[in-house]
Amino acid sequence: STSRLYEKILRGRYSAASWLSDGARDLIKGLLTTDPTQRLVIKEIRQHRWYRSAGYEFALSQLPTLEPEEDILEQLTRHGFPKAYVRKYLQNNKHNHATTTYYLLAAKKNRLLEKLAARDVVQDERERRGDGQATEPSRVPRLAEPAVQSPTAPHS
Repeated sequence: STSRLYEKILRGRYSAASWLSDGARDLIKGLLTTDPTQRLVIKEIRQHRWYRSAGYEFALSQLPTLEPEEDILEQLTRHGFPKAYVRKYLQNNKHNHATTTYYLLAAKKNRLLEKLAARDVVQDERERRGDGQATEPSRVPRLAEPAVQSPTAPHS
């Protein structure tokens, strides 16, 4: 039941999959510790033997740093978020109310751009056919796909 699941989550009760390595189990235990003073922080995670053996530090260092979109920062400014504050937390990959709002606005913008692109494809098809009848496009281009995919966690 859902209430039992929530109770297990709040108490930190879980069963690790049998296929997980001892190092992965130890890292997960450190991440899921319910006492925040005992829970692993980023520095400890990066120093953990399993994390270091997986090569994530190299993979993460290879990801490009993306600059925040100015039009979205302008919208946030109109909602009371200072640009420098939002930029700082985005660049440091921190999660708070400002970055959450930024990502929600970015997702909304991308959905709108995708709708506009789909409409343009349909209009181009109408013009190509010359009869005013549009057929649904076989593929609508996606505009906001990430250039680099996040590294996939290796199984240890």
